[in-house]
Amino acid sequence: MINNRDVYAAVGGRPVLERVHKLLYDRLFSHPWLGAFFAEVEQDFIESQQTDFMSSVSGGPKSYVGQPPLPSHVHMFLNEEIFELRHKMLDVSIREAGVPEEAREAWLKLDRSFVAAVVKKSVGDCKQRYSFEGIVAVAKPAGYSQATDPALVEDTGIKRPTFGNPISPLHAVGEGGAPKIDRGAA
Repeated sequence: MINNRDVYAAVGGRPVLERVHKLLYDRLFSHPWLGAFFAEVEQDFIESQQTDFMSSVSGGPKSYVGQPPLPSHVHMFLNEEIFELRHKMLDVSIREAGVPEEAREAWLKLDRSFVAAVVKKSVGDCKQRYSFEGIVAVAKPAGYSQATDPALVEDTGIKRPTFGNPISPLHAVGEGGAPKIDRGAA
């Protein structure tokens, strides 16, 4: 069994972390629901941040200089369903990158250890991070189903459709897919 401090070496080090995070964030940024959470974030930046974070918590170099998961996600309404969807995308990305099974399981276990820091039961559990930033709550698109979600399928060489990020900065999706601006209290 691989413990958390050995995950970095078991998966193949930084190059594999980078590959998995590229695959993961390609899925997340193009996702019709979860992509809205990244409307104001550069993909290269978040991939690098996530790789540094994962390196730091999995036995690799301590290169992460950002906030821990709780304060960095305090303003985002991430419920259990959203966490599980992202976790499944991570699993698919790890498999697609060719990570050995035992290392994949250890990575996913480590990822799941952060659920208490990011998952909330209601929007009321969110807190504003900065005075210029509101609460981010994104409604599930009407008709969305994990059963037909191409982001949950490993890439087999067939080009998977992308949805694009339909959300402009400072917008989230409200009821019926209508844009919703929630900047919190000023």
